[in-house]
Amino acid sequence: MKNSLEQAQLLCEKGWQFHQKSDFDAALRTYASALRLFPEFEQVYINRADIYIRRGQFEKAIEDCTTVIRLNPEHFHAYNNRGIAYQRLNQQQHALADFLEAVRLKPQDSSGYINRASARLMLNEYENAIADCTKAIALKPDAFMAYGNRGYAYLELKQYPKAKADFETAVRLAPFNMGALYALGIAHYELEDYEAALACFNKTILAQHNLPSSYNMRAVVRHHQHRFDLALNDYAEALKLAPHSPSIYTNRGVLFAAQRQLDAALADQNRALEIEQTAGGYCNRAVVQVLLGNLASAQADCEEAIQRDAKLPGSFGARGQIHFLRGDFGAALADFKQEQTLNYAGNLRPLAAQAVTLYAAGETAEGLALWRSLAQKDAHYHDMAWLRDEFLWSEALLQVVEQLVKAI
Repeated sequence: MKNSLEQAQLLCEKGWQFHQKSDFDAALRTYASALRLFPEFEQVYINRADIYIRRGQFEKAIEDCTTVIRLNPEHFHAYNNRGIAYQRLNQQQHALADFLEAVRLKPQDSSGYINRASARLMLNEYENAIADCTKAIALKPDAFMAYGNRGYAYLELKQYPKAKADFETAVRLAPFNMGALYALGIAHYELEDYEAALACFNKTILAQHNLPSSYNMRAVVRHHQHRFDLALNDYAEALKLAPHSPSIYTNRGVLFAAQRQLDAALADQNRALEIEQTAGGYCNRAVVQVLLGNLASAQADCEEAIQRDAKLPGSFGARGQIHFLRGDFGAALADFKQEQTLNYAGNLRPLAAQAVTLYAAGETAEGLALWRSLAQKDAHYHDMAWLRDEFLWSEALLQVVEQLVKAI
């Protein structure tokens, strides 16, 4: 037995040499030889599971890690690696259970907290994910993945300044990680710092020119900069790379709606919903239906969006427009206020919709005062041309906007 173990140890070391050189076929053959000599060699199973994870053979990785856990129920890496394999299979509850055990076994190892945070992100447990990342950073201040995961949690919670700060740190710690740079671009975009967002997406495209998400987001930014032709070029490039991506169609549809090319906008929103039915897709189609005057269809899309995701701000904004157009200003105001509650605190548009509704409802002094306060915060609220391009609002709302702009 001793001789078999010694030979197996030598084979494990040889296999690890192949492993480090990414010669995985040779490594697997060597590990198999080691296990034939000593079938209870825990480290060989762990090493082989790592190769299986790298190759996308997640079920095999789970099998090897489970063997180690049966041999040694206190093996940190077996739980950690099995959790990673479960996560890649999108079995997040199983992954979380394994990461919980990994953290229990080695509470001073930052990787356990980082992995557990990743599972919690996928399960929408954002506050818990933030707590795990913060613990990981305390244990290992240069753990860029902890900053990245925490940044994503802050994004989901609409705490955009905190997200931006974490992504900036992640980029500083790992300047060649394009995922962190892309995420930083998202944070800049949400904070309406479009030049900073554009710089991030330009860099990600320069580094990896075959990523449709970067072209898609650069197009969204260029839309908000009113550089419509460049945005359309980016959408075209994104669709070449990902012709079945619903987000690209829905974003391009928003651009067509802004240009009042409503038939093209509706076609893109319909195509997005054919590919994948999401709350955002129904919300965006509802906006186009409002602009087309199809209020019944718009209402149905809004209700479907709200049923799928009651925390999506735009659905309430679109339904608020429908109530406005039907003359139900009280219901419109309630929806615009709900849109404001669900939105990022720095987003002024729900307040603008409330000002328009108050003014149209005869509460002119209150509506005018609110619009004036918005114009003090953002000079664009004096610019009717900008407002017409920026707000996907029906002509009835825009006519009231024009009155407010003239009045201040």
